Amino acid sequence: MFLLAHSYSTLARRGDIHHLEEVGYCLATTGVSVFLTSFNNMLAFFMAALITIPALRYFAIQAAVVVIFNFIGVIVIFPAMIGLDVRRRKRQRYDIICCIEGSTKAQGSVEVLSGARAASTNS
Repeated sequence: MFLLAHSYSTLARRGDIHHLEEVGYCLATTGVSVFLTSFNNMLAFFMAALITIPALRYFAIQAAVVVIFNFIGVIVIFPAMIGLDVRRRKRQRYDIICCIEGSTKAQGSVEVLSGARAASTNS
């Protein structure tokens, strides 16, 4: 999940890929590493299920199942959330209250900077 989020954040900053292809690009660049990591963890926990100690066996099986569900969540649900965020950014909506449109100008930051410059030039 962190790899996908990092790939998406660097892609959003650069802005060199069309917004319809951003989610696919994120999955293409990080999907193989996520798959290999999840597969190796799942395989290790399933191999640990061969241990004869019952408590350790149950833990290993539960951990392997959790890794499987985590992989499904990262590959299916998280890219869908990234797709919704791409659409929100395209429509210039706020992060938390996404039903309200943001202003196209950054007036607050300009006023603060111009006020600070005015204060420094008056001194």
